[in-house]
Amino acid sequence: MRGVSGLARETLTTGRVMLTVGNLVARGKFLAVNLDEQNKRQGTEIGGVIGLDALRHFDVTIDYTNGLLRLDHEGRR
Repeated sequence: MRGVSGLARETLTTGRVMLTVGNLVARGKFLAVNLDEQNKRQGTEIGGVIGLDALRHFDVTIDYTNGLLRLDHEGRR
């Protein structure tokens, strides 16, 4: 699989899981990748990547000034 940072040699697909962000929940299957190489290149730890399959359940607002990401569940608009 190829992503923004290059080729991901090892990928895993989860079974059906529940992603919880605060009191918001998304259910589905997710892809897992080892981010060790990206961590080394960036010089910081990347805790994870949230992809479109997960984000599609939310209205997303990015507050660049304050370094915040707001996720509003589509059922709570």
